[in-house]
Amino acid sequence: MNICIISSAFPSRRNPIINIFIYRQAKALAERGHKVFVVAGDTESRREGNMIVYARPNVIKSALLALKVALKIPKESFWLLKNIGLKGTVGRLSLVQITCNLLKRERIDVIDGHYADYGAVVAYLVSKMHKIKYVATCHGSDIGEVADGVIGTLPKGRKEIVIVALGNAKCVIVPSQSLLTDTQKYCPRNKIIVVYNAVDLDFFKPTNRKIFKRRTVISIGALNKRKGHEYVLKAIPKVLKKNKDIDFLIVGKGPEEQNIKKLAKELNILDNVTFIDFIPEEQLPLYYSSSEFFVLATLYDSFGIVFAEAMACGIPVVSTNVGGVPEVVGEGGILVEPRNPDQLAEAMLKLLNDENLRQELSKKALEQAKKFSIENRINKIEEIYRKVMQNENLLHI
Repeated sequence: MNICIISSAFPSRRNPIINIFIYRQAKALAERGHKVFVVAGDTESRREGNMIVYARPNVIKSALLALKVALKIPKESFWLLKNIGLKGTVGRLSLVQITCNLLKRERIDVIDGHYADYGAVVAYLVSKMHKIKYVATCHGSDIGEVADGVIGTLPKGRKEIVIVALGNAKCVIVPSQSLLTDTQKYCPRNKIIVVYNAVDLDFFKPTNRKIFKRRTVISIGALNKRKGHEYVLKAIPKVLKKNKDIDFLIVGKGPEEQNIKKLAKELNILDNVTFIDFIPEEQLPLYYSSSEFFVLATLYDSFGIVFAEAMACGIPVVSTNVGGVPEVVGEGGILVEPRNPDQLAEAMLKLLNDENLRQELSKKALEQAKKFSIENRINKIEEIYRKVMQNENLLHI
């Protein structure tokens, strides 16, 4: 198949982890012999085997590309402008033109637009111009604004474009049953198919080598309010009170970085807490495997790829009973209520003080991770694409 994947962003040298799950899907499809074309806003143009990436150009060139589209479909362009403003419209319309240029050069069998409010919108507009079938893939933040850990309704403008983009897609892919429920606010249930996000189990697996001198707990996630780092930090003094020889490694960067580091200082835990911005992907299995367990007190995640990565490397998870987290973690960890440092501390101490429990949950984590193999996801994705191409019934996937 010739597949076009459209996204707001795609991993690059500048940002190698953004939308890494989309990259893994595109790469796996290309390795199976499909020709994969990626059109993305925030990335860099390049070729990797059977995968060719087209990046949105600079602002001036993007505006010129957007203008070409606006002249061809003025009604739809004005509709987009009215609902999301000038900047968002120019970004999406420029990708529409890049995709249309691609369609003139290549035979594309199916388009997969990632994020309901971005890639799926671009795919919808391309389909208006070229009558091509498309799939929409949702990830969570595109379906609702997350406030206080609850996924709510989108603002009116974004809601309208999401309803149109999903309503015109041949099918809508979501990564969890939890997100399926939320997505039903915008399109019929019979269009939605759950396909779990995936990790490469040949890459993410336990390693014998250890890199930490002391017992260490790892946490990976963007430093924003939604990931709940403040609750982990508030739990740490309670852990250290009963077990002083534990270190915590917090990996990530984001808008709350200064506030989170300030809180760690106020809690007087900096002797036991280390912050780093980023771990190269090739080193992630080593960091996971060297840790006692993984902790992230997220307020909402539709899936949470880090949970699957950690479990595939043989360590249990401590997290919160929200969104798609229970589906991902299963019996491979301990889940507590959100915003509850006391419960977090209790769960962490259980794992730190009970070797048998930790080993038991490690085994269950490895077993749970098998559900999220890249093979499982790509098999289902290929079946969806094929049925969309052939206009077959998607209900029994």
